[in-house]
Amino acid sequence: VVLALPRRGLELISVPALEEPTARELVTSVTGQHVMKLFCCYDEPWWSQLGITGGPSGTDLPIGQVWYFGPDSSSNESSLLLASYNDTLDTSFWEGAASGPRYQPSEPADADPHWLEQAPSALMVEQAQAQLAQLHGLSTIPNPYSAAWIDWSQDPYGGAFNTWNVGVDADAVAAAMLQPDPSVPLYVCG
Repeated sequence: VVLALPRRGLELISVPALEEPTARELVTSVTGQHVMKLFCCYDEPWWSQLGITGGPSGTDLPIGQVWYFGPDSSSNESSLLLASYNDTLDTSFWEGAASGPRYQPSEPADADPHWLEQAPSALMVEQAQAQLAQLHGLSTIPNPYSAAWIDWSQDPYGGAFNTWNVGVDADAVAAAMLQPDPSVPLYVCG
């Protein structure tokens, strides 16, 4: 068996070979890093009026990074905006705004069910809209017709990526983690 799981995924499954103290120590040698993404869909790419056709913008506002996707600046077709991509400390701002009523898409009948399951709170979209307007020097921007978000620190992920803990011999842990118990045909990668 080969398990390609992050730390939190390994902690959530019940496998005797991974519950041994030595294996637990190997698993906990990394820490999951918080990352959150918030996507907004707009009827048209309002940012193209500012000369933005794609790529990222960065800010010290809690939205962190903004990525522009969709048609080029000459098109008025629907467009997707990664309205917030942030990690580590900036995620705490969004955690505080995550509860409450969900943002409702303007055309719920056409919405993808998985997309609806990832609906952010109305407060998150309101905050993102205000920060996007501020970032772009606009008084207002159009409301998104739909939005979705994911917080990669939640189960079963435990973080979008893992980093080695201070003082860990990464080469030794990586080698030992490949097969935590040599008597069991269980392997871990990733």
